[in-house]
Amino acid sequence: MVPAVAAAQTGGGEAGALRAAWEARAIGGGVHRPSGESARITSRPVRSGPGSAVGSPTSGFGRLQVTAADSTSEGRNVFKDFGGGVVSLGQDALDFITEPFHLSERQWLEVGVVVGAGLVLFAFDQQIHDFIIGSQDEAPWSTIKDVGDFFEPLGLMNNTNPFWLAGIGVTYAFKQEPAMRVFQQLLFSHLVSGATMVVPRSLIGRVRPRNSPDDPYVFRPFDGTSFPSGHASTIFEVARVVSNALDWWPATAALYGVAGTVAYQRMVEETDPETGEITKGAPHWPSDVYFGAWYGVVAANIVIRNDEPDANPHIQTGIRPSTGALQLQVRYRF
Repeated sequence: MVPAVAAAQTGGGEAGALRAAWEARAIGGGVHRPSGESARITSRPVRSGPGSAVGSPTSGFGRLQVTAADSTSEGRNVFKDFGGGVVSLGQDALDFITEPFHLSERQWLEVGVVVGAGLVLFAFDQQIHDFIIGSQDEAPWSTIKDVGDFFEPLGLMNNTNPFWLAGIGVTYAFKQEPAMRVFQQLLFSHLVSGATMVVPRSLIGRVRPRNSPDDPYVFRPFDGTSFPSGHASTIFEVARVVSNALDWWPATAALYGVAGTVAYQRMVEETDPETGEITKGAPHWPSDVYFGAWYGVVAANIVIRNDEPDANPHIQTGIRPSTGALQLQVRYRF
């Protein structure tokens, strides 16, 4: 554990009363107080719905869990809520980047299976690509392509992020906490995956099939942008987040089915609907789409996990009881 701590030291008297009030208001591990004669009082960002704190409803994305020491606890503070959301987003990104350091042996085995399957696809990218291109105008592949074409805009976060942001604003204004959490998870998963994908995609530099149709193993660092597929990542984030919110297997099947059609659409050539002539080659190899989909699922899983009320965060915020000032605490273990 490597702590970088800015927290108030408390003793007896009035400070002790504040500490007791703080502890009485916290549930589900929301306040961490190490043992010892002196206690460090912190609170963590809690992105949750009604009932997450005793005595006052918790509202707003990234809402700080409040205490008796916070004079604004009986109402919303948009700036505080926004700041808590930014802190939560930073925590999601940090957890995504460092997740490999915290995997168990079984989880590493699962990762090995996923990566192994992807390497098999990688080895046969050309053959699978040729089959997809040769059959894309035949049933049922042409229908799958048409469905994928329809939903393809959902795989581009530049299209969807403004809607998720607007959804957060509207549901926040009308205090629709469950819906607001879904919009926030969608936005955060897109931002986390999009930001962290830039560097590996640029360094790997895989060339797209449309630029190298007969050789899937052409790599031009800082030029190629084929691996992994951003569309696949984004659409599978949508499927994961919404299916988790609905928690109904027919919806889960439908959502992942739609995501699968978009994934297929990212591997076919674009043709003129009237002449049938190819207007643009395929944007991705099969393994690009496969790893992109998993990239998105992992990002969404981490955002969802951190959104649970009993999540143990590494970036924490709180109110210093002695002064009422906002404080920031960062604790992380690699």
